[in-house]
Amino acid sequence: MKKLVTGMLLATVILGAAGFEASAATVETKGDVIFKTQGDDSTGEVTKPETDDEIIKPVDPNNSKGTLRVNHISDYHFGEIEVKSDSYTVDALMDRYVDKDDATETEKDISHYIQVEDVRGEQKGWTLSVKANPFTPQGGGKALEQTYIELTQAKLSNTRMSGTEIVGAVNVFDGAASKNLTLGQSVEIMSTKAGKNTDSSKTSLVFNTAYTEADPAAGASTRVGEDGKYNPGVKLHAIGTDEKLVGKTYVSTLEWTLADGI
Repeated sequence: MKKLVTGMLLATVILGAAGFEASAATVETKGDVIFKTQGDDSTGEVTKPETDDEIIKPVDPNNSKGTLRVNHISDYHFGEIEVKSDSYTVDALMDRYVDKDDATETEKDISHYIQVEDVRGEQKGWTLSVKANPFTPQGGGKALEQTYIELTQAKLSNTRMSGTEIVGAVNVFDGAASKNLTLGQSVEIMSTKAGKNTDSSKTSLVFNTAYTEADPAAGASTRVGEDGKYNPGVKLHAIGTDEKLVGKTYVSTLEWTLADGI
């Protein structure tokens, strides 16, 4: 008898559940946040080009401060070259970096690059330009009045945008295939296009189209009888008629300007 009663109650429960729809309640809650500027003295870390968050440390860092800033611009070292009366061209030695968490500080080759970080939070544009001064011998002497640097290759990437998106947002070399750093003149290297911005991201311009995250020195050139890897994307045009002194180190100061846009 007990079994039968239990079975009947169970049947009643099942029938009751099938005969009614369950009700649901919806409740909304909120979270909020206010973003503030980092400040004029803020600096950024260097992200390896074509990665989102792989931090590296340049061996010879060149950077600026502020919420629109240069995280790194490579120096260009061309090494020892011969005195000639004819004009000729040589590639620059690769830049160097170390992985952030490498306790051994092992230096690695990487193609020359520029990295601009925009954390203004204003969705505004920017322009990066450079003025090259003549190569002048340390310790005094006549400057090389015609010898100049040429940037011959360009590969863009961005930590937030895809390759197609960043090419649509940033202009390089005014659309030209290469750019001569004309002595004494301000030359635009890259800038945001009209109505575009790179806010909350890092934009890298690598002067080597063969560059990849896995092989940062891809496409490197070499010199006969010399060690080292050279980047074909950065060239020195040594003009034959410039008067040159043997054994002197000639230095060109490059003045880079990163300016607000609209």
